[in-house]
Amino acid sequence: MKPIRIPKHPLLFLKVLICLFWVVFLRRINGWSIKKILATISHYRNRRVSLELPIEHLTHYVDSIRSVFKFNYLERTLVLFYFLRQWRIRVKFHLGVRKFEHRLRWHSWLTLRGNVVFEKAVTKPPLRILLTWPR
Repeated sequence: MKPIRIPKHPLLFLKVLICLFWVVFLRRINGWSIKKILATISHYRNRRVSLELPIEHLTHYVDSIRSVFKFNYLERTLVLFYFLRQWRIRVKFHLGVRKFEHRLRWHSWLTLRGNVVFEKAVTKPPLRILLTWPR
């Protein structure tokens, strides 16, 4: 049995956990549209921004929690978007669709100054962008 590892940033870990469940609740149970969720979470807050933001820990926590509870990629992207906007990092949210093996597949990702962040390239096969937030 593996020993339980205490997160380096336990408060951030707890916030990520709560935020993921909050996004899932709004999307799956309340039936909020993606635009309504984005409008709610995209406002800047009056938070003190540290020069040493634990961004790599943020992505690790989101991916770890996501793998245990089987949240989808859209929810991952929404949570990353929320935290980065809270930290005043001006990322953009994108939602796209592609045809793959006679099916439509959707994908969500973030960009910063036009570059995809926190994942590999998202252009193969080509995506048709359905939503960009903020415009």
